[in-house]
Order: sequence, then C-alpha cells, then structure tokens
Amino acid sequence: MISLTIRSKQDEGDAMLHTRIKIDGKAKWINLQLPVNIKKWNEVSTSLKKQTNYLDKLGHSKKIADIEFVIKDLRQRDCLTEEAIQEAIQDTVLVEKRERIKKQDDLKRYISDKQNKSVKTWVKDYIVKIVSGEARTYEGERYADNTIKIWKQFLRIFLDFCKTTNDFCWEEINQSLVNKYMAFLEKEGYSKSVADRYINCFKTLIIIAEREDIHTNHKARGMFRHSTVKEHEKTTAIYLTKEELEELYNMELVGLEEEVRDAFLVACYTGQRYSDFSQLNPTCFDTTFDGKKVIRLVQTKTKTPVVIPILDNKLKTILEKYNYKVPEIADQVMNRYIKHIGEKLSHTVKSLCQDVKTILTKQERTAEENKTKTFRYDEEGNAIKYKWELITTHTGRRTCATNMYLSKKYGTREMMLVTGHKKEENFLKYIKLSLDEEAHKLAMSSDGEMF
Repeated sequence: MISLTIRSKQDEGDAMLHTRIKIDGKAKWINLQLPVNIKKWNEVSTSLKKQTNYLDKLGHSKKIADIEFVIKDLRQRDCLTEEAIQEAIQDTVLVEKRERIKKQDDLKRYISDKQNKSVKTWVKDYIVKIVSGEARTYEGERYADNTIKIWKQFLRIFLDFCKTTNDFCWEEINQSLVNKYMAFLEKEGYSKSVADRYINCFKTLIIIAEREDIHTNHKARGMFRHSTVKEHEKTTAIYLTKEELEELYNMELVGLEEEVRDAFLVACYTGQRYSDFSQLNPTCFDTTFDGKKVIRLVQTKTKTPVVIPILDNKLKTILEKYNYKVPEIADQVMNRYIKHIGEKLSHTVKSLCQDVKTILTKQERTAEENKTKTFRYDEEGNAIKYKWELITTHTGRRTCATNMYLSKKYGTREMMLVTGHKKEENFLKYIKLSLDEEAHKLAMSSDGEMF
C-alpha cells in the first residue's frame, strides 16, 4: 500500500490525503482527492490497522488500491507522469462525485422541465399574452375586450382548480383529470352554460399548446364533454315582444335613461352584440345600389362582415336623433339602467311582471347564503324573477332574432345575414320561444286538420 499523509496545518476539519511519488528522479506530492477528518486521521495514522479500518469505513481503501495499481502499471510501461497520475485519480476517485453532480444536474433539469411543461405556468403566461395583445386569435386578430374578460375569469377559476390537485404537465392530462375539472366547476355552483364556457376555454388552450408544439398529448382535446342544457335551464334568456318594444320606444325618458333606452333599442332593431352596436358611427352607414340605407360593419367577436338593412323606421328615428352615432355607455351601466327602466315600464306593461324561472348565478347564491340578498322561489323550488329583472344588453340581440322569426317575413338564411351567425343551429339558440309559445305557434298555423 502506498504511504499516505495529509498536508494540512489545521487541527480540525477535513483535509485531502496525499502520497509522495518519485517521477523522473524527482519526488512529487500527489493529491489523491480523498478527504479525511484531520483529528481522526491524526488518531489512526500511527497504526496501519487502525488506518486501514478508518479508510474502509470511508470507502477509500478500494480507490487507493486502484490508484496504486495504475501507478505501478504506468511505471512498468514507462508512462509515469504527474498528468497521467492525475488523470487516473480523476477516473478512479472522482467518478462517484461526477455521478452525484450528474444526478443533481439531472434533477435540476427535471424540475426545470417540469416547470416548463407545467400546464398552470403555461396557461398563466399565455393569458398574460392574450391581455397584452401578444397572443392573437387564429386569424391573427387581437382578442376582443369581452373575450379578454372571459379569459381573465377562466384564469381565476383555473388557478382555484389547480389548488385542489398536484401541479400537472400536459402529458398528464387524462380523462380522470378532465373529469375532476368538470366536477370542480359543478361543485363551485356554476350553471351548465357557464361551466361549458370554461370547459371550452381549457380545451381551446390545449389545442393552442398542441399547435405550438408545447405538448404531444393528442388525446387531451377529445376528453371534454359538454352538458346537455335542459329546457328549464334556458329560461333565463328572454326576449321582448313586439308590443313591449313599442311601449319601451314610447316611454318618456330624459338624460342617461333616455340614452340607455335608445342604445338598447338599436340592439333590438339590428340584432348586434354590445361590442358592435355600441361602436356604430356615421362611417358604418351606407346605401345599397338602389338607395336602401344599410349598416356595414365587421363584428368584433367573430370578425364576420354583416350588412344590416334598416328595416324599421323607429331605428332610423333613433339614429337620426344622435347623428348616427350611438351614445357611448359602458355595458355595466347599460345592464344596470335597462333593468331599472324595465321595472318602471312594468307598472303599465304587466307582461314585464310575469314570473320567469331562472338559474341563480354563483354570486347570487353566495349573496343569498350570506343573507345579503334574497330571491323568490315557486312552489317547485325553482328560483324566479320578474321578466324585467332579466333584461340585459344581450336581450336586444335575442329580441331581434326572435321577432324576425315570429314575423314570418324572413327566411333563416336572411336572418342569419343580419345576426352574423354562420351555423343555423347557433342562430336558432337565439330564438327564445318557450314550449308553450312553440305549441301556440304550431296551433295557429293549423287550419283544423293536422295533414
């Protein structure tokens, strides 16, 4: 066994073992890169047996034997150099250290990859890009303000869901996780239509991430199912009848109430979303080749170009009042004021006081649980509201579609050209007739014989 020593002047701590070897006639100190405790080494160094036992406990004995064998081999081959010895020590002694460092590096890389592949991290970053305008729609357009609002709401809900489960990466999205997400939405009390919106958001992000080669979990997009919304769950979406519109148009109003009413009627006579009818200005108005006045615009949400004929003189009168520029009113303000106007109108138009089955929002249920707000219920336990309580800016779009449908003057294709719908099934969702109204319409079209 080669002679071993330490070359430290310290009394405590660790020091490296050294050996002295003659190379080309000169004695050289060789650092063996094997640490020992200075105090313990001083205790055992005088006894070869104790020294061997101590080195065995540290796992150094085999490495020292391997180094000694390499030195003898180098000397026999006349290749003994300081560099060759150091290389042998590197291969013999530091192999475990290199393996340990490699494992640590591999672990760091794994954690980094895990973070990079984390769905939560990517979703947060991507929605920040949506809000900033860096991320665009498939057509390369900036997301509309209302759509950005939905994405922000989704992010809040999604982060709440992530608190209920371990952080997961794209490849870990399976049917069990998707089911857990949908169960979470149900447990949180979101209505089926609202839950479907946030299911669509998650699915859309999975598709976008797949398209950008973020993951290869091609099955994930097909794991989402949508709830079947039953008839009684659709009743929160109302429309105003032709008679109710007439009374609303003739109301004596002033100031902001008048502007809100008029802007809402523009929605009712054009069938456009708030994001579109609220932006109407003189540049949107044109005439056809035969002089008919029309509204030309590209819908903000879908980028669909529409040409809307001015079919009602009341619309023309309202537009002229404001020089063809719809009053600028925030949608939250419009939603609040149009309900207040509807309540006032209900004093004379009793149909606006009819009870309508509805689904309370999560916020409303929370308010009820906290006893900060109360709601009415029918004998079957269904939440009910007066019709006027359910009027929103979007009621105007449904009102237009439903009344055009009831007039029997227009075909589905013609009506879709006004609303901008591309699929008939989506357009028909805006026809807000109850089952009783449908039955009445069917009976009225009969001449006393079924066939």
